[in-house]
Amino acid sequence: MNKRALLVYLAPESDDFFGIRPTKELKTTPKLGLQYLCAVLEEKGIKTELLDQSYVSFSMEELVLRLKKTPWLFVGFYSAYSVGGKVVRSIQEIKKELKDLPIIVGGPGCFCPDEYLSGGCDFVCHGEGERTIADLADYFEGKRSKGDLKGVSYFEHGGIKHAPPQDLIQDLDTLPFPKRDKEQVEKSFNFQWFDSARPFINMVASRGCPFSCAYCASCNFWGNRYRSRSVANVMREIEECKKLYQIKFISFHDDVFGLNREWLRSFCEKMIAGKHDIRWACMMHFTSLEDPGILELMGNAGCVGLVLGVQSVSARALRMSQRTPVSPVLLNEIVRKAKQANIMVKLQFILGLPGEEQDTDEQNLALAIKARSHYVFFYKFLMLEGSSFFKEFYGKEEMLLKWEKTRGWALLLHLRFYLHPVIFFQNLLFLGRRLPQAVRIFFSVLLYLGRTFLFVLGPKRHHGCDLIDDRKNPS
Repeated sequence: MNKRALLVYLAPESDDFFGIRPTKELKTTPKLGLQYLCAVLEEKGIKTELLDQSYVSFSMEELVLRLKKTPWLFVGFYSAYSVGGKVVRSIQEIKKELKDLPIIVGGPGCFCPDEYLSGGCDFVCHGEGERTIADLADYFEGKRSKGDLKGVSYFEHGGIKHAPPQDLIQDLDTLPFPKRDKEQVEKSFNFQWFDSARPFINMVASRGCPFSCAYCASCNFWGNRYRSRSVANVMREIEECKKLYQIKFISFHDDVFGLNREWLRSFCEKMIAGKHDIRWACMMHFTSLEDPGILELMGNAGCVGLVLGVQSVSARALRMSQRTPVSPVLLNEIVRKAKQANIMVKLQFILGLPGEEQDTDEQNLALAIKARSHYVFFYKFLMLEGSSFFKEFYGKEEMLLKWEKTRGWALLLHLRFYLHPVIFFQNLLFLGRRLPQAVRIFFSVLLYLGRTFLFVLGPKRHHGCDLIDDRKNPS
């Protein structure tokens, strides 16, 4: 029997969280989840290929032709909010030509499996994927029965059957390191960080989040639990990537990096002792940064970027979102100490949260300017599948009207922040010390803004994924 599997990532074709088109000018990063799945399958003796449209352009006709040329054990698609409709259409086209080819779908866009299965998908995977994809590979090879599968949905006897949830991997150190491609590593970058460098990789040191923010689906995807790899295991992966790819920058994609303070200190000390000369960035929770001296230690360990989710200044909106407000005094102090440690700070806000007041957006902007962070991201509120807000507000007219209002407003808030004299000259001085990087960022931003203005002036759309538009409000 053939033992080859193809995993596919389709690039978004519509607007993202900012209300603007996705762009390759500022960021092209690897798909870490698919790389983990490839590594697990390779351990089982199944040769894998990862086809990522962010790096390699291909049409649907070219994809179907490629599938026809080589016999595959199965094909897997990654799906999320912004690509769900595109994935369904792709499955339909493939099944027209190759009706017997097994197709699976997984990712954060799979909480509602109906459309994927109706489109011709054989299995929809839910949650953590490594054990599930290994079990599915056994099933396709005839080594496991369908009734033994966990963490999947599929058609059976005219209806959709939901298998029991898959068990979480308790010891993340048992996972193989992601299967990376040297050429892809060399092409990856993220100019949204002024201090970014190449070669560039993504990495995770933990999975899950112990918090239950109502706008987020992470707690349902990962089981509302926080699991971390050992410091030794993370360091082995870093050392391997340094040897194989000569990496210069790591973007940690943990939901909350370094939530365990002892782990964070140990990691930083190992990075300093190893003299790796690698820059890194991460997203953290405010509570982890209350530890005295931690920002200085992180800066000495190579950290150059820190993302903090403020989300809103509205106490009512945060209460409805099950979030604890951050003190402006604490925020200003963290940003100040981060700058002293040469760490750039990115503050994140969500526009249009349920419960916010009429002037919340202006207050968010004022808070970001007063804190004098290097970056700010104003995301549009999206009702993500799997989140509490999706169940509560999906399809309600007032939320759709609010969503449309934030379309151009997000862009204006970004411009007002970055063109504010204090922020503008602060960042100009910072970039002036990094001239080659500054030139690349300048031209990237010009292309980015040009495409953005064309999109804002273009046809209006309610959601980034036409698949979501057609869905019924979940019970």
